[in-house]
Amino acid sequence: MNLGSESETVEFKKSTGEHKEAPQAMSAMLDKHGAGELYFGVKDDGEVIEQDATGLLAENAEIGKRPHLRR
Repeated sequence: MNLGSESETVEFKKSTGEHKEAPQAMSAMLDKHGAGELYFGVKDDGEVIEQDATGLLAENAEIGKRPHLRR
């Protein structure tokens, strides 16, 4: 499956490992256009790829067990 190409209002990230870059991308879209779309699990050329989120899920589960680590 291919979602097309990125634009000023569409941004692709290959993995949830790029989640720290997402707020900056969304902020830029919202500032300029008032709207935007951000997709994880999509390569720059628009190809949808399998997403392994086990590391992120494990990290969030660990944070949930320890109230002092909550974000």
